[in-house]
Amino acid sequence: MDPDAGTDAAGEVICDAGGLTVADLTAVNAIARLRLTARRLGRCLRLRNAAPELLALLDFVGLGGDDPDRPAVLTPPG
Repeated sequence: MDPDAGTDAAGEVICDAGGLTVADLTAVNAIARLRLTARRLGRCLRLRNAAPELLALLDFVGLGGDDPDRPAVLTPPG
């Protein structure tokens, strides 16, 4: 994960996940902890450049989306 990731004006914590080479439960655990910390601070975690495998794994464990009325907090590379 990118140490240069920061927070934007909308209160989102931006994390560049493009450096993750393996989508496994260790990555899911780290992202879950980041997300929990962000929420405790009243922020939303947004992953940038997340691999499709990581997004699928996050979705599988229930961390893929929050509210269907809001944009997804996880975005694929693009």
